[in-house]
Amino acid sequence: NTNAPGADNLFQIGSLTKLFTEALLIQLEAEGQLHEDDTVRQILPGNQSVSAEAGRLTVHQLATHTGGLPREPISLGQLGDSLDYLVTGHNLYQSLNIPFLQEYLRHAHPQPKTPPEFVYSNLGTGLLGYLMTEKMGRPTPDLIVEKICRPLRMNDSVFFLNPEQQSRLAVGHVGNQACWKPGNWPLAPWDMGDLLRPAAGMYSSMNDLLIFARANLGMLHLPVESALVATHRQQIKTARGGEALGWIVNYFDNGRRTLTFKDGMASGYHAYIGLDLDAQVAVVVLANKFTWDEKVGHNLLLRLAEACAATGVEQASR
Repeated sequence: NTNAPGADNLFQIGSLTKLFTEALLIQLEAEGQLHEDDTVRQILPGNQSVSAEAGRLTVHQLATHTGGLPREPISLGQLGDSLDYLVTGHNLYQSLNIPFLQEYLRHAHPQPKTPPEFVYSNLGTGLLGYLMTEKMGRPTPDLIVEKICRPLRMNDSVFFLNPEQQSRLAVGHVGNQACWKPGNWPLAPWDMGDLLRPAAGMYSSMNDLLIFARANLGMLHLPVESALVATHRQQIKTARGGEALGWIVNYFDNGRRTLTFKDGMASGYHAYIGLDLDAQVAVVVLANKFTWDEKVGHNLLLRLAEACAATGVEQASR
C-alpha cells in the first residue's frame, strides 16, 4: 500500500457494495415491503414504459443474476467510456445512469434460461437498487446506511464522504488495470452515479469491515444479523462452486472446506472479505492499488480455517 493507510482509512470497496444491497433486500422482504416474486412491471409506475420481457423480470432474478441481463449493456456511450478509461483511467461507467436505464428497459429483451443460469450483471444490481428506491420512495444508498450500517455502528461505511472522511481516504493507484498508465499512477475514486452506486459505489474502512465480518459470523447478536446470514445461502451452482446473494462460494479439499467470499475492484482500489462459516473465521483485505491477482485473502483464510479446525479455536482476523 503506497501511502501506508491504516485501519481507519477509507477505501472504495467496489463490488463488496452488493453484499449490503442484498442484505437490504432481505431486510425489506422481512418487513413486508418487497417479495422475491415482485416484477419490474409491478414495482415501476404505470407511466414508465418497459418491454414485456423486462417487465417480467423478478426481484429474485435480479438478486441472483439469473434474469439474462448483460454485465453492462453495449452502447456508444459505454464504448466512449471504455476508450476514455484506456487513456486516462477515468470512470468506466459514466454513461450508465437512470435515464439510460429507463430507455434501456423500453427496448430490452432479456431471456432468462431454464434452468436458471448465473450471468454476473452490474446492470441487474443497479436495476434492483432502482426498484427498491421506487418502492420505498427513498434512495437505496440511504436505506443501506440506515438499515444495515447504522445498526452495526459502521459509521465509516457510506456512499458520500464528509470532509473529515475525505481527509482519511486512501489514495488509489492504477495497479495492473488495462489502462495506459503506470501502476503507481494515482486515481481518484469513481462516482458510480445513481444507477450503479448500489452495485459498486460504497466506501468503508478496515475497522468497519471487521465489524461486518463479525456480524456475518453471528458474533454481535444484533437483529440485523439475520438479514446478513440469509445472504449466505447458495442460490445457484456454477463452474467455480456456487453463488449466494452477493457472495461467491468456493469449495476446497474435495468439498470439505467451504469459503464464502466477495472481492471488489473500482478505480484504484481492491477489497476482499472472506468467511469460513464452519470454522467461524473471517479475513478482510483492503489495498489502495487495483489488482486482479491478489490472493492473500483467500490463502490467509484457508490457513486460519485449517488452524482453527486443528485447535478448536474460533477467531476473526484481518
